[in-house]
Amino acid sequence: MFVDERIHIVPAIAPADITTTTTYTDIIGLKEYHHVEFVIVFGAITGDTIALTVEECDDISASNTTAIAFRYRKSSAVGTDSMGALTAGASTGITIAATDDNKVVLVDVDSSELSSGYPYVRVKLDPGGSMSALLVGAIAILYPRYAQASQISAVD
Repeated sequence: MFVDERIHIVPAIAPADITTTTTYTDIIGLKEYHHVEFVIVFGAITGDTIALTVEECDDISASNTTAIAFRYRKSSAVGTDSMGALTAGASTGITIAATDDNKVVLVDVDSSELSSGYPYVRVKLDPGGSMSALLVGAIAILYPRYAQASQISAVD
């Protein structure tokens, strides 16, 4: 079995400088998946802090959203390979600061923890104040209920 039969990788945010713009990952459908791990890569962060929250959505257009609790880990900076402890993130989110330059944040959401009628999920990044640089990109790694050569779309 090849790795692409056990996971489904979806580009979620194209690498960009989002200094003043609230940015969302693609909305990911979890109907056919056990859980999703968002891999969010931060480059240079200069200025205020960033609020990272996770929202469950009722559909792919995010007609209705609710911030939810999640789990996350932060890496050490580029050039090392250690990860912080798995930590609970409240529905109010977590803060990403300038000290998180060149780090990776893993965000984990289990499909069984989503509310009834809200089978979709996305990550929201809000730079809030004045940022002079905020480089970010993200992918979503999904774990299918049934491994197969061609995965079912998660972005409808």
